[in-house]
Amino acid sequence: MAEQARKVRRMCDAYGWADVGVVVDEIGDRCRRARDDHARAGRAKAAAIFENELRWMDQNAAALKAVP
Repeated sequence: MAEQARKVRRMCDAYGWADVGVVVDEIGDRCRRARDDHARAGRAKAAAIFENELRWMDQNAAALKAVP
C-alpha cells in the first residue's frame, strides 16, 4: 500500500495537483462509473474487476490521502 500511496503523491506532484484527496476521490468516482457502465452493458466480468478495485480503494483511500 505504501508504494501505491507514493505513486499517487508523485503523480500529483508531477502534474502540480495540490490536493491528493481530490485525486484519490476522482479515481474512485471513475472506477464507479466504469463499473456501472460495464454492468449496464452486461459485461459482468469487467464490472467485477472494477468492483474489486473499488473495494481496495474504499479500504485504502484514507491512507492514500494521508501521504505527505
